[in-house]
Amino acid sequence: MGPVTLKPQADGTIAACFSDHSVKLGRFSQAAAARAGSLAGGGLVLASVVPPRNAVDTEVEVLLRRLAQHGLLEYAVARARGGGDV
Repeated sequence: MGPVTLKPQADGTIAACFSDHSVKLGRFSQAAAARAGSLAGGGLVLASVVPPRNAVDTEVEVLLRRLAQHGLLEYAVARARGGGDV
């Protein structure tokens, strides 16, 4: 499998696309879709959304769980405060 891209649709659904496949992950707000866009850039610090502090955090947590359920989420383990990858 090659790289996975998240494709937000006009109706608010987000699909994970890879190779010649796509997996619909559900319908999300524009704010959650914008936060999801940061996953491709350099990732998302898990502590920034878990535990959820607002509705957008809750949606992003749902999206992350759905990506993980499909085996489409990578985890980087790093030391606290930029100590480098472990």
